[in-house]
Amino acid sequence: MTNLDDLQAISFDLDGTLATAELDDAVWFDEIPARYAARRGLALAESRELVFADYRALRGHPRWTDMGFWFERLELGDWREAAEGLRHLARLYPDALPTLHALRGRYRLVLITQAERKFLDLKLAVEGLGGYFDAVYATPNDLGSLTKDAAIYGRVLAALGLAGAQALHVGDHPQQDVEAPRQAGWRALLLDRAGSRQGPDVIRDLRELVARLAA
Repeated sequence: MTNLDDLQAISFDLDGTLATAELDDAVWFDEIPARYAARRGLALAESRELVFADYRALRGHPRWTDMGFWFERLELGDWREAAEGLRHLARLYPDALPTLHALRGRYRLVLITQAERKFLDLKLAVEGLGGYFDAVYATPNDLGSLTKDAAIYGRVLAALGLAGAQALHVGDHPQQDVEAPRQAGWRALLLDRAGSRQGPDVIRDLRELVARLAA
């Protein structure tokens, strides 16, 4: 079991950890295809096929997760108007804010996410989420990477001025939220909301983290 003594900073993933996927799903699977269908005079099903094929073809592009890029590429109008109309879908898990509230002041709180800034800013505005963090890193914008690998965690650790044993990362992706930070010297816990994994370093709810730290 990961030792949680002597921690100074706790880092969280965003999507699947603190925030739900409803906003992202609405943009990629509904809003963009619907706008493209309207612009091209297509049935929605046909539009989805074409748009999803374009997603696959450009996977790995530096702006692949940027909704603004896709609105420009597909000539869909103003992404800001679309984002504002979907703002209500930016939602947090029920355990997110209680956990951050319990930890704030005791640890430096950090957010490390693959979310592009346009999505991130919408989610940080939900119920004052952004105010809980001492540092926020959107890897596509701030660190030039679409993924979170060991090098990314190493750079964040250096920016925080901490040794790996002083920092814990919590997230829902086994590779990018557990293996990668551990390779950079961090401690890490996997959040498995579905309950499909077991182990001493797996939690089902963020409030389990608070309980472990209080033990």
